[in-house]
Amino acid sequence: MQKIIALFACCGGLAACGGSTSQDAVSGSGSLSAETLAKQGADIRGTVEGLSDTTFSIGAVTVDFSQAAIDDTIQDQGGLQNGLFVEVESDQMQVNGTLLASSIEMDDAADLDENEMEIEGVITALSSAESFEVSGQQVATNAATLFERGTAADLAVGVRVEVEGDLDASNTLVAEKVSFRFEENIRIRGDLSSVDSGGGSVTVFGSPGITVQVPAEAELRDKRDDMESFSLADLAVGDEVRIRASLREGSLVASRLERRDPELRVRLQGPVGSISPDTSSLTILGITIQLSAATEFEGDDELPKTSGEFFSLLQSGSLAKATGTLQADGSILATELELEDEMEDAIELEIEDEPEDELDDEPADEPEDEMEDEIDMEDE
Repeated sequence: MQKIIALFACCGGLAACGGSTSQDAVSGSGSLSAETLAKQGADIRGTVEGLSDTTFSIGAVTVDFSQAAIDDTIQDQGGLQNGLFVEVESDQMQVNGTLLASSIEMDDAADLDENEMEIEGVITALSSAESFEVSGQQVATNAATLFERGTAADLAVGVRVEVEGDLDASNTLVAEKVSFRFEENIRIRGDLSSVDSGGGSVTVFGSPGITVQVPAEAELRDKRDDMESFSLADLAVGDEVRIRASLREGSLVASRLERRDPELRVRLQGPVGSISPDTSSLTILGITIQLSAATEFEGDDELPKTSGEFFSLLQSGSLAKATGTLQADGSILATELELEDEMEDAIELEIEDEPEDELDDEPADEPEDEMEDEIDMEDE
């Protein structure tokens, strides 16, 4: 029996998800509009210059530290000073292009170069793959630049990247490495219905199913047979996989694919669609959830509810989580139905091998270079 898929992050479905900014937020010059720019944050690592009472510069970026929490190490040395190498976190870029810092820490690594700089933020303007801005900092790439988790072709306004390199005489950051930080909030877990090893893609959940591109830089792991040299060519129709992916220009692109042992129970979390008049069933992401006298209900206050109490709180668009068993017709017979208190970043379907145990959570914003060995594909 086909075990079924996961589905999407972002409640609007595929068209609303992804690592790039919607076109109406991009100005005709290939840059973010002022309104969108004001919502962007960035993290910067570099040398303090041009210090004033409330601002300083790192490279070409002006930092407003008037509301920042400043590390005690900096305070113990007399406060911020020109020449200090610091790490700045910011949740907001002001309309004038100044970063509003939320925290500042000192970086005291012994091998620091005063021209060294790192910045993580969104691409705010793009002239070409060799010349673009990240949160207002001009960046240049060249033949020696290393791209991680993507290629130069993935550069676009609104895409989040981390750039490492050195500042040149004109305060341009010459990139040694560009790492993509796509929002990998799409989780897919189910059986393969096709594998195109030559074309670099897999399809999950029948035909037409959901097709995921698996680029050469994606991480492939075999948790079933522990193959050390594991590639798409080793996959077969029917294999169960877990995929972590992002949406790039309308296509799902995997950063990680794992082959796993087959599992049993399903869990689906997402916005409620239709509700049957007799409250015997409802849909989540188009999947029918069948209810019975054995179904247990829980409200968004995490307290048990009767069926009547639960459905008095439920409406189309509410975020709900159903746990149960997959039926032959593709529906889920729910043993538990929970009402969540807000739309989470990830909307998923899971399949469990231990019906009585809860899955461990995995943080949605896990640092990409420090990924845990196990993935549990759900945010609760």
